[in-house]
Amino acid sequence: MDDRSPLDSETELSGELDHKLVEKLGVENEKLKALTATLKKNVSTLETEIKLRKDIELQLAQAQKMEALGQLAAGIAHEVNTPAQFIGDHLQFIKEAIEEILNEGEEQGGLSEFNRKNLPLAIDCSIEGVQRIGEIVASMRRFSHQDSGSEKKSADINQSVQDSLSVSRNEWKNIATAKAQLAPDLPSVPCLLGEVNQVLLNLIINATHAISDFKEKGKLGRIILRTKQVADYVQIEVEDDGGGIPKNIQERIFDPFFTTKELGKGTGQGLALAHSVIVKKHGGRLTFETKQGVGTTFFIFLPIAAEKIFSSEIPYCKGWPKQSV
Repeated sequence: MDDRSPLDSETELSGELDHKLVEKLGVENEKLKALTATLKKNVSTLETEIKLRKDIELQLAQAQKMEALGQLAAGIAHEVNTPAQFIGDHLQFIKEAIEEILNEGEEQGGLSEFNRKNLPLAIDCSIEGVQRIGEIVASMRRFSHQDSGSEKKSADINQSVQDSLSVSRNEWKNIATAKAQLAPDLPSVPCLLGEVNQVLLNLIINATHAISDFKEKGKLGRIILRTKQVADYVQIEVEDDGGGIPKNIQERIFDPFFTTKELGKGTGQGLALAHSVIVKKHGGRLTFETKQGVGTTFFIFLPIAAEKIFSSEIPYCKGWPKQSV
């Protein structure tokens, strides 16, 4: 006969339930610890992958920059060498004219008619050559502006456009005419100027290649860079009259490593990095309009205010291009 009271039975049952609950909680706690450990491991792996991706992006950006600078190096050397050469030629002429004055001037009654006519011209051309070299060096210095980390500084976009055209002149001068149509009183823009210059250079070189691939040899194409203010943004247009972008690749042109160039003639990073610089780093927008056989225009929108971020919630202004990537 069970002498336990109902209260004792209830207490015993409660104790068994508590014990089972504690066991279950212990099991669940172990599961939670395992999940936490797995989560920490996944977070660590994700952080490593994010860092690795940033490192790769940085290396790709540097590789693309070096590629572009490599393209420019020969052109800049040529642009400087040309005025330097005719300065040297004119100085040689001036030297000979001065020697004529010193050695034979008294006997011949002064300078010859030829030297009298061409000596001032030689001096003027030499001065012009020195000024041209000065312009090239100044443009290159501004163009090669080193950004200090992620700190944006107020910049004159009109000057940036002019400098980009100047340093890339040797790329396009035998392929197209290039001109800038700049809006007066364009507001300055807080930006990473060195990176914006790089984007403009990429677009100018791309425009040059598009024209070179499309136009008959010897026939000059046309490149136009425009600036204007659109709402709270500064808009930069880079227009060419090349063959246009084929429809089947339009959705891919901003993809990393995508290129239509032959192997070894480009990293495929120019437009991908341009998109990253304008959209991710500046909160802007990079779009384009293109028509086969007519040409392509790229549109850059940079916020005038540093805190302005371009998003889908911002209404489109009249005249903004429809094509967007």
